[in-house]
Amino acid sequence: MRGLSEGRVLGAGRSDSPAKYTRSRDISRVRIQALGALSRLGREADWARIEALREDPDANVVDAVLRLLDQRPPRGAAPANGGQK
Repeated sequence: MRGLSEGRVLGAGRSDSPAKYTRSRDISRVRIQALGALSRLGREADWARIEALREDPDANVVDAVLRLLDQRPPRGAAPANGGQK
């Protein structure tokens, strides 16, 4: 999921199968879904990755990052779904 959120995996997949990811909004959507999954895990390392994407060139990803950070539970609080460490 980390690779998906950063676009590395999709970039490689795009070069292998150009017709599969022709629209940038499709790539944004998959990356945003990966970010949501990382946030639900609730691990500090994953939150650090999410925070690092505040400066991403994709405005849709930045918007999702800011929304996730706004909804982030306080540090030390257990995630709502009982996330993993």
